[in-house]
Amino acid sequence: MSAIQYLSSFVSNGWQALLLAVGVAIVTLLLKKTVLKNLPGKVFTFLPFALGIVFFAVYRALATLSWEPFTTDIATTLNGGFTCGCIAVLCFVACRQLAQKVGDRTSGSANGADLSPVAPLLEGYVAEENLAQTANALMEGCSGLSDEEIPQFVRETLTPAVLPETTEAELLALCALVGAYLSQLTGS
Repeated sequence: MSAIQYLSSFVSNGWQALLLAVGVAIVTLLLKKTVLKNLPGKVFTFLPFALGIVFFAVYRALATLSWEPFTTDIATTLNGGFTCGCIAVLCFVACRQLAQKVGDRTSGSANGADLSPVAPLLEGYVAEENLAQTANALMEGCSGLSDEEIPQFVRETLTPAVLPETTEAELLALCALVGAYLSQLTGS
């Protein structure tokens, strides 16, 4: 995905969603470094999306001064929260790439491969040495696919790459999450 596509993704969701996403990214990072540091990496695959839904629901409740985001308007809340989680993951990846590039410049090495926006979702499920390759294969392979074709492609790509201790239920949930994330990124 190019920088222009990232920027258009941020702009299309409004500045409020961007601020919420930055808040979600910061809270996720703080939780990962402090309170939840002993939890497996698999938890942090879904945490930005869960926090995005919570943050977006609270924001909408405060903006409308009603309980509708929690009761009658749940679909809009879930959609906005998922988008907020997607943007938070993109913010996290962008910051990570920036830190990696700055680290490469200061250390004089240039061996760091660019991380795909899908890579943080795969951490804990795909072996570290296969992470970049699998994430790049997912990003490149899903371009041009329809929303109906993406889940099957994700399943076929992830099945041989996941760690053996991953359960079938975890694999199904991961495939659904990555498929929905890729659909959002590619605009299918």
